[in-house]
Amino acid sequence: MLKRSWQKKGLFTAVMTTVVTVPHGAAEETSWAEALRLEAHGFASFGYLQTEGNNWLGQTENGTSEFWEAAANVIARPWDHVRIGAQIFARDLVKYDNGQPSLDWAYIDYRATDAIGVQVGRFKLPLGLYNEALDIDSARASIFLPPSVYSLRSRDLYISTDGAKAYGLLDIGGGGSLEYAAYGGKKEFSMDAGFATYVSELGVGDHVDDIVMDWQAGGFLHWHTPLDGLGLRLSGTYIDDFTADAFFTSSGLASYTRADYIFAFVSAIYEMSEVTIAAEYLRLRGRGETNVPGASLVIPLIDNYEGTYINTTWHAASWLDCFVGVEGAWVDASDRDGTRAYTWVAAVNLMPLSNWSLKVEFRDVYGELGINKGDNPGGIENHWQVLALKTTVDF
Repeated sequence: MLKRSWQKKGLFTAVMTTVVTVPHGAAEETSWAEALRLEAHGFASFGYLQTEGNNWLGQTENGTSEFWEAAANVIARPWDHVRIGAQIFARDLVKYDNGQPSLDWAYIDYRATDAIGVQVGRFKLPLGLYNEALDIDSARASIFLPPSVYSLRSRDLYISTDGAKAYGLLDIGGGGSLEYAAYGGKKEFSMDAGFATYVSELGVGDHVDDIVMDWQAGGFLHWHTPLDGLGLRLSGTYIDDFTADAFFTSSGLASYTRADYIFAFVSAIYEMSEVTIAAEYLRLRGRGETNVPGASLVIPLIDNYEGTYINTTWHAASWLDCFVGVEGAWVDASDRDGTRAYTWVAAVNLMPLSNWSLKVEFRDVYGELGINKGDNPGGIENHWQVLALKTTVDF
């Protein structure tokens, strides 16, 4: 773990050292911040969650204010076509993360032309329509991105990877344009982050010692169609040799989980002047095994998840967005009568100022998917509700 801590510090230090290096001669004429075209931004949000019927994401039936996020980032453009930046992020999602700060992204970007650019470092994963804007609350009217496609508990798995990415935008004349990206990398995970907590809840062990992947690769292709505002996207990622080493505290037995995963997204968005309609479909396939040597157990691991949603945002005024949507999720895509969840969602986003939002969201859920049995020792209700409030300030 000490080695990984130094690796993360090294990545951040390398990027920030480059950021604060002033081009030769620039200091004589302008300040270093002006020479770098330096920008600093961030946000802070605070919220309240209460559920009826089940505890969700932790103890929420009696209401909780353990629901906040904060981030600070810096972007520099020291030379034409070059962008350098990094972001520190922290959140408290009831029992996940608990305010543990992390290096969300830190990269150097070179954009030669519209058609080709390269990012190196820790960059955001271009999955689905919204994953690259996962932490930008002002980019959506709802409080939550649909959990059926964007897992709340697995943010540190989804948000970024360490490696290299090529991307660009190609004009195809009367056919519109094609946006693309292809990348490769790998990532190691903090045992203090929410994803490690979630992995332990999946039954691999009460305490997780280590999570790592050998490598991952993926990309996307987004067609900006000739119909103004209509976009269609295919995206996905492959994770090779995902590993989680854990142990069961009650018995002292160690477990070793290994699996390969494929995430495939199909997305569509139609943006009009007053209305935005978005729909996405996620298919997740995982194959591997969990080995418990002390008990002579080898348990096959088969993930066959499916999730989808469609929602509509009405931009009623410059200060008001109204949102409705429906979501569906199934643990096993081949068994629609198995563990699943169907959700109706409604939300309102008030924006008194351009950098300040006030949101309320109501979720009406039928099904047990997404509910942890350990948080509900008295049993799980099939029909339950969520009320969420959130205010965010960007700076």
